[in-house]
Amino acid sequence: MINIDLPEKLELTCPGCATSFVISPKLLHQRGELHCPACGKQFNIYDGLTGQTRRQMYYAVRDAVEQRVYEQYQMNRHDYFEDWGNIVSGNSDPPPAKDPE
Repeated sequence: MINIDLPEKLELTCPGCATSFVISPKLLHQRGELHCPACGKQFNIYDGLTGQTRRQMYYAVRDAVEQRVYEQYQMNRHDYFEDWGNIVSGNSDPPPAKDPE
């Protein structure tokens, strides 16, 4: 999941009538579309965002995808180890248990 730090209030603009309004990002959770409070036209939330907020979301998604691609590239390398602490040097057999006397 990608986390994006949004302001406490988002300004949206209806693409149909160009009316601007402010809404809490919490009210947008799990929603993809809104209705304009002035004209009632349904529109995609992304289309109603200001340019700055759109760029912020775009760059957050782009950075997350680039990070995931880089991680996959690293995992595909022949010399990749997820955790150097898991590499055992020498004999990998566990030590024998001591006999209780």
